[in-house]
Amino acid sequence: LFLFSFYFIYKSFISLDYEWDILAGIFIGLTVLTRTIGIVLIPSLLLFWFVDIFKKNHIDQLKKKTVLFSFLIIIFLPLIIKNISSYGFNLYSIFGRYTPEATAALSSAYPFERIIPRFFIYLGYIILSTLIIFFISFLSVFRLIKNNHNLFVLVILSSITILFSLLVAINHGIYPQSFTFPWLGGRVLGRYVAALFPLIFILGGIGLIKKQEISKKTLFIISLILIFSVNLLTIALFPVNNMSLTYLGVINIILESFLPKSSIMILFVLIFALLPFITNKIYQRINFQKAINLSIAFFIILGVLNYSVIAFNSYEYWYKGDQMQLGIWFNDYDKETSNVLFDIRDTGEKIWKENQNVLCDPNACIMGFWINDNIIIGHPDEIKADYIISKHRLDYPVVKEQGGIYIYESNNNNPSIQ
Repeated sequence: LFLFSFYFIYKSFISLDYEWDILAGIFIGLTVLTRTIGIVLIPSLLLFWFVDIFKKNHIDQLKKKTVLFSFLIIIFLPLIIKNISSYGFNLYSIFGRYTPEATAALSSAYPFERIIPRFFIYLGYIILSTLIIFFISFLSVFRLIKNNHNLFVLVILSSITILFSLLVAINHGIYPQSFTFPWLGGRVLGRYVAALFPLIFILGGIGLIKKQEISKKTLFIISLILIFSVNLLTIALFPVNNMSLTYLGVINIILESFLPKSSIMILFVLIFALLPFITNKIYQRINFQKAINLSIAFFIILGVLNYSVIAFNSYEYWYKGDQMQLGIWFNDYDKETSNVLFDIRDTGEKIWKENQNVLCDPNACIMGFWINDNIIIGHPDEIKADYIISKHRLDYPVVKEQGGIYIYESNNNNPSIQ
């Protein structure tokens, strides 16, 4: 949806047909309704509209964009009306659970000093995720936009979209401290910028075909950004948040078995410092088709690697756990539709893969994923149920016990409940 929306926005600026504005309005609305980060398309569109009017003075765009926003509002309107009726007329009606993040910068405690370092961390993430060569060739395309309006629209609109997406990604998790240095804020979530990668691959592909010279100054700046991005190795570069850099996470884990952390960081600083210059040599010599073939091969391997990491993680940390084993067993044991009560005394704030001491958190119960019954959370002395799952000893027949977790068969027969 994000890429369709971008394409329709692009076509709305290079064509006089209203159909592209209608499609852009509909798809932007659907994108935002599907995933809130799609809202970056709206300020991107508005800013480029301003740039385009300033450059070409497109008076007709006013009528076209009026149509676009009319259809965007039509798509939004049912949800906005529903939210206003539920939550009142406020920002929550628009941004939902992302409202605290959307308004975070208005707080006096907002850590503005973290914006710039996090910007370069995310930019380094994008450079590495697009294999460096596509980012370098993307930058080379800027030399071609002066006399090509369609390419100008594509490049500048893409750049503006990348900028706004980076600002949204930076804002997410800016308060926590996940890195070695506190001023880098919380962990990086690559999935927040993953929608941008196809734009860079497309424009990078154009750059590989056109082959423009890249200045040493540009390569040096990219080198500095990548050196700074070595900080990424201090966080977990694994699925599902950072699937595009899983290979770095795996390499880092392997090296930690042989080298101290400081030596690994120094090694990657040296490698990242040289990579832009090495990649530029490859960029000058490789043709488009070969670059695409090698990239496809790399991403197939990366996909297999991600699948393997996810499978290993699921098996070691979740499947082998007591709660999941009990859930699978209970689903086979109870063939009827029953009322299953989870003891509220055994719930907590968060279930972690390394710490599964609680049965449920506000979002999920591990056993609940496997139990095809009516699940209730409450106190055994207050709610009737067919089965009770608890870590406490109760006066009911124990059907199954594992890892200190008891499944009781109560059959709605609690004498303390009338």
